[in-house]
Amino acid sequence: MTNDEKLDLILEILNQHTEILNEHTETLNQHTEILNEHTEKLNQHTEILNEHTEKLNQHTEILNEHTEKLNQHTEILNEHTEKLNQHTEILNEHTEKLNQHTEILNKHSETLKEHTDMLEQHGYLLEHHSRDLADIRLTLENEIRENIRRIAEGHLDLARNLHEAVKPGNALEMIDIRVRNLESDVRMLKQKIS
Repeated sequence: MTNDEKLDLILEILNQHTEILNEHTETLNQHTEILNEHTEKLNQHTEILNEHTEKLNQHTEILNEHTEKLNQHTEILNEHTEKLNQHTEILNEHTEKLNQHTEILNKHSETLKEHTDMLEQHGYLLEHHSRDLADIRLTLENEIRENIRRIAEGHLDLARNLHEAVKPGNALEMIDIRVRNLESDVRMLKQKIS
């Protein structure tokens, strides 16, 4: 293989890397649009907490899929870095043509840096949305559940005053509420374990 053919091969590989990085950028932009849509829906539908809990779980799955895709893209970038290292050895053997290709390599380095910066920004967005989800989950656990328990206890007290003769039925209602709370706690523990 001649020096020109080797350099053409290097340029072709660098162009392929640039195309892959552009596709990754487009995918990341689509993911950002999806995340923005979900955030807007959460702000509009805060009153429908039960429906939102299900939607938040769906969004979490989408975020996990995006994280897996980002990890796959990182692996591809690592493979490309290994290939670039191999090409660097070839370039060292052909120092007389290095000055002609330095400009091209510098342009590709800038493109790679821009894409790396974009990946870091998307990572920050993912982390921010994860914190938002955790805050919502804590609100559900600490405030709403406690308020529901208080309402249930108040309801039980009112029922006791109106229906003193039906005490076994009221006790069953309180047991039912506590069983539901325990079932919810068990579900959350299962999710945290898996």
